[in-house]
Amino acid sequence: MDAYVGLETEPGSESAAYRVLRERGVETYHTLGAHHLICRVQSFANIDEFRKLIDSMLFTTENNRPIVENMTSYIIVNHHRNGTERPTAFAFMRTSKLPSRASFDKMVTDVLAVPCVVAVSVVVGLFDLVCEIVTKNVAELRSVVDQIVSVPGVSSRSRMVCIVLET
Repeated sequence: MDAYVGLETEPGSESAAYRVLRERGVETYHTLGAHHLICRVQSFANIDEFRKLIDSMLFTTENNRPIVENMTSYIIVNHHRNGTERPTAFAFMRTSKLPSRASFDKMVTDVLAVPCVVAVSVVVGLFDLVCEIVTKNVAELRSVVDQIVSVPGVSSRSRMVCIVLET
């Protein structure tokens, strides 16, 4: 199993947490948005292993001082990828009620077909989808998010976008 983890750090500790997690080999993105950092945790076998991975992030310290304030986990149920580019933004989306699994799967396929969307993960957590997006600027990002929200089955009521600051 894989997961995304959104981290909020202590004030002024974003860069230190980013550095420490990258040194540990964690795929980490420094972002602007509700999460200061977004990590992609890969290949855990069970919930106990996931907990150990989460604890290693949550209890990150520098000079014996905790630097992570809070975290939100999104366990990936299904992951679809179009390319290998590192994202320039993450869009966390909720879905609306759909009549069938086939309708849900079509919605995921349609989101992945939106230009600039390089990956879509169906997740368990506060949101239902995490989209990895590659755009050149904020105007293009806004257009892509609007296109995602226009896909039947994607809710326009709740979304969160985090822009990657460092790649």
